[in-house]
Amino acid sequence: MTRDEIVTEAQNRISDADAVIASAAQVQGWVNQGVRAVARAWNWPFLRIRSTIALTTGSTTFALPADFGKIEKVAYDDGSGNLIPVAPVPDRWMQDNYYSSSATGAPEMYTPAGLAAGTPPLQSIRVVPKADQNYTMTVTYQRVPPKITSGTVYPLLPEEFDEAVILWVMRQYYRQVEDEIMVADKDRAYKEEVQSLVLNYGNWQYEGFSHLRATNDLTDDYPYL
Repeated sequence: MTRDEIVTEAQNRISDADAVIASAAQVQGWVNQGVRAVARAWNWPFLRIRSTIALTTGSTTFALPADFGKIEKVAYDDGSGNLIPVAPVPDRWMQDNYYSSSATGAPEMYTPAGLAAGTPPLQSIRVVPKADQNYTMTVTYQRVPPKITSGTVYPLLPEEFDEAVILWVMRQYYRQVEDEIMVADKDRAYKEEVQSLVLNYGNWQYEGFSHLRATNDLTDDYPYL
């Protein structure tokens, strides 16, 4: 469904087609919030994306893309097309253990570095040591769907996810009228719908292979190789 179709469906189910409980603009906002809530509910394989970002000589930080949601992997190009992984560490550990702030070299470790100035502000990454040359960083992350500004645009989710978004919007309706029983009912339905989607899309995460036996002693303890 497009954004406006989701709005209409939610209004019809709540018997608010005339926008008495909430204005169309308010419901459109709820749809955008619902799409992002569903997107953040799990590491959906279809939202995984890889982006290349420049790390310039002498730098220790770089900003992440505007659609960044959750980081999965950071690597850098060694100049020969090989991606060398950079290890994630907690910020406190980096502060306590990486003593030489003047050291330079290829990126070895990274940690979140807060927000970088921008419109809107962008999340950023800190790496150590300080870059001794220009590097092309490759960041694999879960993206967050962009805000839908047109009623004819579809959410950046498969069609099967429409029901979860509608239930999320309906929960917001009932919160507005302070109907706690219906809030709890739609909250339960929303979570059940998301769990069903996780089960249906979970097998995208793995590539299964036939089990090898006898010659290498692999057993059912290793379902994915």
